[in-house]
Amino acid sequence: MKNFIKPIFTRLRSNRTFRMSIYLNNLKNTVTVKKKADQERLYELEKAFNRVNINRRVLFSFRVFFYILLYASLISTFLPVTPLVEDFIKKYFFAVAGFISTTFSALVVYILTRYIDIYMEDLRIITAHQIAIYEDYDNKDNTKFREFLEKMF
Repeated sequence: MKNFIKPIFTRLRSNRTFRMSIYLNNLKNTVTVKKKADQERLYELEKAFNRVNINRRVLFSFRVFFYILLYASLISTFLPVTPLVEDFIKKYFFAVAGFISTTFSALVVYILTRYIDIYMEDLRIITAHQIAIYEDYDNKDNTKFREFLEKMF
């Protein structure tokens, strides 16, 4: 039963960049790159992948924050009629909604989403470049990599 459940939870917790990094790490472990120039290029691409991925995560965190602010400002409009939460809303949500309005939050969420999309495209380009280098050295009878692909997909 454990062997059946583990892949399901692994897929649930993975996102696009996590799957990219797993794939690239498996290529790195199973394919031997012989040329020094290609090894250096792969190292530089790996550093670029990590840097872009960190930037994407930071932007994603900011976007979550602004989604919460957007939600707070919308909720503060509709919930003051409920007597139990009125004091809480007056204290916190109105302060937040007054500080950062709904329009500003929506605009920031849109801009952050666009930048996250740009970073995702950069990650795809970097990943494709790394895969192209690894493909030059991949032997088609690599059983470890075939087993990994069967598990992943």
